[in-house]
Formats: sequence, C-alpha cells, structure tokens
Amino acid sequence: MTDVPSPDDPAAPASLATAAAAGDAPVTSQAAAQGPVRQFHHEGELREVLVIFLINVLFNLLTLTTFRFWAKTRVRRYIWSHTSFLGEALEYSGTGLQMFAGFLIALAILLPIVLTPAYLELFRPGADPMTAQTIEVGIYVLLYFLYWVAIYRARRYRLSRTQWRGVRGAMTGSAAAYSALNLIYLLLTWLTLGLFSPYANVKLWNYQLRHSWFGDRNFSFDGEGGALLPKLLVCVLLLIPTLGLSWAWYKAALFRYVAGQTRYRDLSFGFTAQGGDLLLLVIPNFLLMLGTLGLAYPYVLLRRVRFLCRHLQVSGSQDPARIGESHGPLPRYGEGMADFFGVGGI
Repeated sequence: MTDVPSPDDPAAPASLATAAAAGDAPVTSQAAAQGPVRQFHHEGELREVLVIFLINVLFNLLTLTTFRFWAKTRVRRYIWSHTSFLGEALEYSGTGLQMFAGFLIALAILLPIVLTPAYLELFRPGADPMTAQTIEVGIYVLLYFLYWVAIYRARRYRLSRTQWRGVRGAMTGSAAAYSALNLIYLLLTWLTLGLFSPYANVKLWNYQLRHSWFGDRNFSFDGEGGALLPKLLVCVLLLIPTLGLSWAWYKAALFRYVAGQTRYRDLSFGFTAQGGDLLLLVIPNFLLMLGTLGLAYPYVLLRRVRFLCRHLQVSGSQDPARIGESHGPLPRYGEGMADFFGVGGI
C-alpha cells in the first residue's frame, strides 16, 4: 500500500473489495443521497500483525529475502480476512509460489533490458555515442512503459484473488494499452504545463474501473476531469506558500471525485477524506517509518487500512444473491514485474 490512495492501490473504488462495511453510518458524502450508507470495518489487531511481521522478517533474513513473496501473501490473507462487508469477511486466495514464479519470469524479461547499457559500455567501448545515447533513452522509455504494465498486472492479480461470499473479482482490458495511455497523457501534461493532469488522472481511473469486475458485472465510471481543473490551479498557486502541503487538498478532491463517479449495479461510492485527513495519515506514517527504521510498519499498515475503512463508503442496495459468478481472467502467475519495480504493495 501507499500512504494515500492512488489509482494503483487498495483505495481504488474498483478494489473496494479490500475494505468492507458494517452497519449504517451518518450521511457524509455525495453517495449518501442514493440510499443507506455503509461504513467500512476492519478488525485487525496490532499484536497479531506484529507477530506476522516479525516472523516474516526472520524468514526473509534466513532466505536472503526470497521469502518475501510468501510474507506478502501472509499479510494479505490477514488483512483481507479481517476486513468485512455487511458482516462477511473477504478472502485472499493468492499464493507465494505464484508470486515467486511471476518474479522469475519478470526477471528473465527485465534483467537483459537493465543490463544493456552496461554491456554497451564494457564490451562496445568504440560504439557511436549518439547510437549509445539513443539506445539508453529507448531503454528508459521502455522501462517506464513496463512500469505501468506492471502496476496494471498487479491490480489484475490482486483483484482476481479477492473473494467475498464466494464471488471473486477480475480485471479485463490490456496492460499494454493502459501503459500506452500513461505515456500519451504524460506527454500531453508536459505540453500543457500540467493543465492536462486532472483529465489524465480521471481518464486513467476510467480505464481501470471500466475493466474492473466483481462477479458477473463490471464497475462503471462517469468522470470527465474538468471539474478538478480549478482545484488544481488553486493548489498550484498555494504550493509555495504552503510548502507543498496544498497538494494534499487536491489529491483528496481527486479521490472524492473519482469515488463519487463510480458505480456498481445499484451501488454508488463516496470518499470523505479532506486534505488535512491525508496529511494526518501521511506525515505521521513517514515519521514513524523513518524514526523506527521500518519497525513501525505493522502499526503504519493498520493506520492505512483503518483510514480507508473510515473514509470509503458504499450507498444503495444490492442483493448479494443476484451477483453471479465471475468468468473473468484468472492469471496463473503473481505480480512479479511489480515486485521488480518495487510497486507491489500488499
């Protein structure tokens, strides 16, 4: 997980399966107007997560970090199983072996790409400098492309291994197409001096959500991005006076907008966090991790999960019995490429 929800972490509305609701809650979001609002609920205990964390650290040391795939699986199973929706706990069915196999495949693909510049420098010292630089730039672009491929495939794997009441999630679409969109939108953002950024963010959410499924139905998304442009401009104007903290209010507005534009059957979503809430999550977490050299990770992890459960809402009514079984893709291997780039999350 990251400190704040992004299109590629468990806070995404399409990954609401990682958090759940129990009981009615006060109406605090735009989703509330369409039916009863459910508050999310997590029952994880710090001491239990701490035990898992310490055992994982021990086995990682003994196996020179090879155990990390099984360690991540153990953490996910705990978080999923202690998060419930309407009193029903989630299940995570991924395995460490699937993730390890995915990493080996990714390593075979990515290692030659990463080592190409070193090979040219050591074994082709007389190569044309312009050719070498062109190859190096091409490698950076290729790695950027594969980075977003990795993120999309990681979400696909996590969603396909998440179940609720025996029904699992899935993700269709193309990881390559999603990555290509990222490259195009990055170029447009540069050409517009950042003004295209809200549209890029929303369009990327749009692609992910429309291809995210739970059971026999996919999510829908109606966002455009134009409503966020004034908020971005205010954020930029205040960036220097607030020492960059104004960015948190823009990010919170983005998350609220995306959640509010997301639907699943007769359900709608809401996200209630403000910029100050994000800062109270991110800054203490950063200081805790820095001050303890990472030993505070179990507490930081629970803070993140509880933050999502507290601010993420579902409104409306949907009979779970009417949700059919998923026939979406079930990847054979885990998110090896994401692990290579260090963006696997939990």
